[in-house]
Amino acid sequence: KGLTLPPPAPVPAGNCASVIGAATNAGAPIIAIAEAAGDGLVNALEAADGVQISVALQPNSNVGVIVPLCVKGAAQAPRVVDQAALTAGSIIFSVGGLPDGPATVSADINGGTQAATAGFTLDTVLTGLTVAPSAGAILTGTVEAGSTLTLTIGAATIPVPVLPNGTWTYVPGLSILDGTTVSVTAVDAAGNSATISTIVGAPVVTIAE
Repeated sequence: KGLTLPPPAPVPAGNCASVIGAATNAGAPIIAIAEAAGDGLVNALEAADGVQISVALQPNSNVGVIVPLCVKGAAQAPRVVDQAALTAGSIIFSVGGLPDGPATVSADINGGTQAATAGFTLDTVLTGLTVAPSAGAILTGTVEAGSTLTLTIGAATIPVPVLPNGTWTYVPGLSILDGTTVSVTAVDAAGNSATISTIVGAPVVTIAE
């Protein structure tokens, strides 16, 4: 595992332009984002303690080398390689407060002469989950495209397909009785989840202005 080091006070902030613009080469550090492994996505739970970005040092790294990091064009507090970091083989940056969306991560060694980039998408909110009022013969709603969705009706848990446009429909074998609570749970592609519910046969109240 890598070693998390506090940012040393004497080191100035990194220059994102030089980091992002530098060419990757054989001596470049290796950037890894553990939470984004496999799918390139980081969800709300994974980002709760910050996105953990590991910068693996190459064998030719030396004590005293400055390692700046840029995330979405913003310079993070750079780190200085000490003997402990060199022994561990990596430095871990914990980056929080990022807005949702794609993020490019860049790190370099020795002023951009040995640079590398990586990327991930921060997705912390499942959007668009709805269920329409129902008299029990059919249930319909929407959810973020690419999500999985299940209904809970009494003791039954029922998976319901989500169409590419994010709509879903469930037609029960028998009409659901008035007063029955139906819970709708969805999980998006990043792993964020949300649950809403509806009461079958509940009146729809409209308030005129």
